[in-house]
Amino acid sequence: MLGHYPDEHRNITVSRGEPVMFTCNLSMITITQITWIKDRFIFSDFISKNQNFSNFTSDRLKIDSGFPSTLNIFNAQHDDAGLYRCNVTGRNGTWTATWNLAVTEKPEGRFLFSYLILKNLTFSNFTSDRLKIDSVFPSTLNIFNAQHDDAGLYRCNVTGLKGARTVVWNLAVTEKPEGR
Repeated sequence: MLGHYPDEHRNITVSRGEPVMFTCNLSMITITQITWIKDRFIFSDFISKNQNFSNFTSDRLKIDSGFPSTLNIFNAQHDDAGLYRCNVTGRNGTWTATWNLAVTEKPEGRFLFSYLILKNLTFSNFTSDRLKIDSVFPSTLNIFNAQHDDAGLYRCNVTGLKGARTVVWNLAVTEKPEGR
């Protein structure tokens, strides 16, 4: 007898140009089919038959046929916004995860660093002797010998299976007081 596992719904907001990774929680054993749906586009992997079908046409959107439980969007754009659904079918039941993706304008400043833990992928467009991302805790940014051009907003986005969290800091750099 097939069961139905509780569905999951998540909201994700990214800035234009950032990568996005959706991963279905595959805690079900003996999965027979994984289907991704976005608008009128569909990707379906019939694992039990070793067949797949896709009409996705975006070169920024990738689903690895060897790991079909993950959908990656590289360089997210406004037309990527919308509902993404992952339907998983197994011998024991079905499960659906839905993400509502919002793509906002990139804030002024420069994109620094993105680390996708599950894929062990790093995206970075900066090199600096003074700004270092902690390799053990990639959510930690160290600024050594802060300068005036380091001032501004810093944002850390952390996305997990239960949603996303953002922390923003406004760094002000002042002159060192005399006598120190």
